Amino acid sequence: MLTISTYPYIPLRENPAESAEMGSQILFGEPYEVLEIKDRWAHVRTIIDRYEGYIDAKLVAELSQTDIDRFTGAAPISIVCTPFTRAVIDNSSALYLPMGSRLPIDTDKAPFSFQLNGHEYTISEPICENIDIITLAKQFLNTPYLWGGRTIGGIDCSGFSQIVYRAYNISLPRNASAQAKIGMEISSVDDIVPGDLAFFSHGESDRVTHVGICIDSQTIIHASGSVRIDRLSQEGIYNSERKTYTHHLLSIRRPQKHVDNLISAFQQIMPKAESELNFSNNFELLVAVMLSAQCTDKRVNMVTPALFEAYPDAESMSKASEQELLEYISSISYPNSKATHLAEMARKLISDFNGVVPNNMDDLQTLPGVGRKTANVIMAVAFNAAAMPVDTHVYRVARRLGLSKESHTPVETETQLRVQIPQELLSTAHHWLLLHGRYTCTARSPKCPTCPILTLCQMV
Repeated sequence: MLTISTYPYIPLRENPAESAEMGSQILFGEPYEVLEIKDRWAHVRTIIDRYEGYIDAKLVAELSQTDIDRFTGAAPISIVCTPFTRAVIDNSSALYLPMGSRLPIDTDKAPFSFQLNGHEYTISEPICENIDIITLAKQFLNTPYLWGGRTIGGIDCSGFSQIVYRAYNISLPRNASAQAKIGMEISSVDDIVPGDLAFFSHGESDRVTHVGICIDSQTIIHASGSVRIDRLSQEGIYNSERKTYTHHLLSIRRPQKHVDNLISAFQQIMPKAESELNFSNNFELLVAVMLSAQCTDKRVNMVTPALFEAYPDAESMSKASEQELLEYISSISYPNSKATHLAEMARKLISDFNGVVPNNMDDLQTLPGVGRKTANVIMAVAFNAAAMPVDTHVYRVARRLGLSKESHTPVETETQLRVQIPQELLSTAHHWLLLHGRYTCTARSPKCPTCPILTLCQMV
């Protein structure tokens, strides 16, 4: 069962007992999966950072699919980046939602409100301003240390770095040891820039037990006793009150931009991403892509062997009638119009391009049945060009991953993706997004619990 936290925060305990240690907290708007309910305790796992624990079963909200979709679908999600923001419920009572809470609102469209469980929540003040990460972090100064805490009421060191970075639109794992494995490694404190994460141990151990956010190469803000600012050196954290080093420096990491994290993740999970259509030359690719519109690649691959055997090139296909072509492709979607387009496309190739598939967008789009998306696919796959075809899968996944939140058309999505993704990776990134949408991030019932890049998703 998938649901959403409807409370400012829910204690997430390590064991099913009131006296058990709190390992974390589930903030408002965070989705979690209920694994089992036994007696008064629910065994749950958070969707974003995959943290497991137990919560009071009375706090589990049974929400409609519409409510869940509102927080996990492709609608804009805003992150609270002030210590608390006030949400008025039905113009009556109010909740104070902590930094890191997830709200399904578009901050470009006032008033800021959303529906949840039959109630209207209205946010009276701005959710977030343009604010640098150190200013975000300093809002927690003097917050008491609380093991498992993630709010200004009490916070631990990894909860502090996680929530600050979430407000800065970068997702981090829950524990310091996991945070120490992501991002770019920085070799020396002299190379620190504001916002780098520094990881420490107590004593001379090599085990990561502490994390802080670097203000500069000489100071750090971290949660130790309370959120405080201390001196930093290559040796570790120096506490001027105690006049001693309290933590031993192990490593420094620079969390990457969201798109860089996505690229790194996809390179690991899909090192070889390519078209699933079967073809042996550019003409066959063009035909297969035209047939694949609103049809599965699997179905296209079932009909093309016989089609290509009968019509292996543009010249032979240009001589075929639409009815003859229809006999080969009758089992795919929209066979009549596609048969017409194939015949006309082949004749155009012969008359204008000597039977050769052109290698530029303008010429490709003069071919009957070839639109911008199909032309982009040909450019990317056949000619290894820096192209970004946007189909329904790419459009959906790009929005869910936060790469094109404000786009409303495929062309807008293509433009935003081209700006963010390095040119040499564009065509590969197209396959990453397409295949991820085809098999994991599906339109209906996406496979979030098993998604390998869930911690990077902006819509869960």
